[in-house]
Amino acid sequence: MNFVDPFRETKDIRNMLEICEEEGKYKEKLLLLFGINSSLRISDLLEVTWEDILTSERELIKNSFKIKEGKTRKTKVITLNLMLKQGIKDYMTHETRLKKGYVFKSSYRGRIHQHFTRQYAHNFIKWVTYAAGMEGNYSTHSLRKTFGFRAREAGVDIGTIMEVLNHSSPETTLRYLGYTARDVANVYDLIAVGY
Repeated sequence: MNFVDPFRETKDIRNMLEICEEEGKYKEKLLLLFGINSSLRISDLLEVTWEDILTSERELIKNSFKIKEGKTRKTKVITLNLMLKQGIKDYMTHETRLKKGYVFKSSYRGRIHQHFTRQYAHNFIKWVTYAAGMEGNYSTHSLRKTFGFRAREAGVDIGTIMEVLNHSSPETTLRYLGYTARDVANVYDLIAVGY
């Protein structure tokens, strides 16, 4: 398995969002925001529909929605935070057509009733990180990793992150967040109490 990096720097995330805006890639901008703010795997993210996130009148954004994860087959509740709600509103100002079906609907002829492919999303992440001048190994999984990385940086405990990401063990979450044996050993130096 190849290791991919999260988007560690806020300035890089803002830069990617600005590039999307400048290039008129509003749906892709929403893909970035949704991935970073939802913790969903790309296969689940691409399955999100307007019916999932908008009220039946299609005018208001819901506070949360349920999704059945493809990998774990578990039902998960996704909370739409303020940043994500703002991103959805911004996208809706650019896309005025009826909000029905997949949020990340493909615009390629022959795929009009289907969502972006995973390959398209992967190529987009590679393109936007390159355009932003970011060094590292990035893929669609960087979106989900960024969620975990940001949660840890905000002080969320490993157990809660493990639960949100639906990991089976704390070890998986620690490895996922890039913790090493050296990081664990450093804890002993931090807790040195005595003389």
